[in-house]
Amino acid sequence: MESTETIENTTGREFWRGHILKARDSSGTAAEYCRKNNLKPGTFYSYRRHLGISSGSLERKRFVRVIQEPNVGKAPEQQPLPDPKWLADFVLGILGGR
Repeated sequence: MESTETIENTTGREFWRGHILKARDSSGTAAEYCRKNNLKPGTFYSYRRHLGISSGSLERKRFVRVIQEPNVGKAPEQQPLPDPKWLADFVLGILGGR
């Protein structure tokens, strides 16, 4: 099996790059893909690292569009800051200073 080839071997690199990209498109984990395709997970991960394909690229990332509505004619809501003495007493109380 080609999994015993060295990382420098071009044929091996092409073989593993293909499997890594197929694993990325699959719905399961890399380990599940390796199990289904009779691949050694350790070799799979070694080639993935050597080829510079991060583990994050196997996760499906989704972006959500965020639309900020303009705040026309409205003052931004601001909460008043707590009293400095109260805040100091609160922090000292948490830290056990009082």
